[in-house]
Amino acid sequence: MCMQRVEPNLIPAAYWRLVRLAVGMSQVEMAQRLGVSEMSVVHWERGKRCNNGAAERLLLSWIRTDEWRAKLASAKVPLPPVLLPPEVKAAS
Repeated sequence: MCMQRVEPNLIPAAYWRLVRLAVGMSQVEMAQRLGVSEMSVVHWERGKRCNNGAAERLLLSWIRTDEWRAKLASAKVPLPPVLLPPEVKAAS
């Protein structure tokens, strides 16, 4: 469990890996795009550490683009709950 952030993570640990694979990125590529170390991405994906919040917001901004949404849909990766419309969240 992550203990470094006060606010809860908006993106579950396992979701980081699903997204990365769906868009065809390696851990190194993801780290470079986020401006963090490869080990940070490894730890986030395994749930060993919390992301710093800024990386999470950046990833969410990418997921909001049509290009990334299409890649996620093609890989059958659902949107994270934080990006679902309120009526969908209430039904789940």
